[in-house]
Amino acid sequence: MLVVSYQSRELADRCTKLEAAQQWLGATEAQALIDLIADLEAFSNADEAINFWAATIDGGALVMIDFSRKHRAVLRPLGNAPFDWTQVRRLMLVEIVEL
Repeated sequence: MLVVSYQSRELADRCTKLEAAQQWLGATEAQALIDLIADLEAFSNADEAINFWAATIDGGALVMIDFSRKHRAVLRPLGNAPFDWTQVRRLMLVEIVEL
């Protein structure tokens, strides 16, 4: 199972508490974020999640997933580079950016 952690306690609260997420992003966007996190945690490894979400990976090994038309989740793998994505089982949510 893939484990999602958070860059900060504040980000964790905003991403895991529906009411806080709704105040931050709005109702529809908040639900999309909550759904993304639940979906990520259902995969066995990062490779499965990357392929399912058609995520992009930048040169710094940051994983970017557009979870709505307006927002992108930026995650980084925990561990040592280079990454075998089939072996990555922990991703840290670094930020949510507006598109």
